[in-house]
Amino acid sequence: MAINYRAFSTSAFYEDLGIFRLIQLIQHDQGTAHFIEDYLSPLISYDKEYGTELLLTLAKYFELDRSKKLTAHKLHVVRQTLYHRLEKIKKILDFDFDMPENRLNVEIALKAYQLKQQVGVPAK
Repeated sequence: MAINYRAFSTSAFYEDLGIFRLIQLIQHDQGTAHFIEDYLSPLISYDKEYGTELLLTLAKYFELDRSKKLTAHKLHVVRQTLYHRLEKIKKILDFDFDMPENRLNVEIALKAYQLKQQVGVPAK
């Protein structure tokens, strides 16, 4: 199964993919699906039920190094809307994703989810 690594890295070299090298190796592992489910399923379900894009908001927030100003700009919303969304996300996930360990787990789950979506592997 071919993966478009350009979606995750500007480099054409496999060695430059970082965490995606590990995620790619375990993408079909059931444990990966459970990991994604543990950290993201409430948010994925909420987005589906209410037609929101909170998962996208969170992904963009982490992608932009948690810069609220840049995230709001990229999402074309005012900062107050972004603050509201981030608080909603924390409430839905029921933990503070700004704490280092939680943040790492959520970021890895997001990357694994994105990779699974790209290759068409459903993440429960």
